[in-house]
Amino acid sequence: MYLAGIRIDKVKDQNVTDFDPIVLVSNIETGSQSPSGVVTFHSDYKGRTEILETKLVDVSVDELKKELKGKELSFDEAPERLKNAMHYSAEIYRKKLDKESAGEK
Repeated sequence: MYLAGIRIDKVKDQNVTDFDPIVLVSNIETGSQSPSGVVTFHSDYKGRTEILETKLVDVSVDELKKELKGKELSFDEAPERLKNAMHYSAEIYRKKLDKESAGEK
C-alpha cells in the first residue's frame, strides 16, 4: 500500500503543496499480521514541493464535496511527482530491508 498525503506548506511566502509519502508492506503469501514499511517527511526528490496557485472562493465544504472526483491511473499515467515519490520511498524501504538482513537496526 502506498499513501502520498499532500499537505499545504509555505516556502518563502509562497503557498506550496508537499508530498509526505508512506509505504506499508506486508507479506501476503504468509499472511503476516505485522506489516512493515517506511514513512518519509521532508524528503528530497524532484516534485516533492510544488507552488500552489490559489484563489479565494466563497463555497461551502458540502458544495466542494460534490465536485470531488477520483479515478484510477496506471503507474505510467501517474503524475511525475508521484512516480518520483514512489521510487524514493521504495529505495528507502530497500535500504531498510538490507540493514535488517545484515542484523542492523
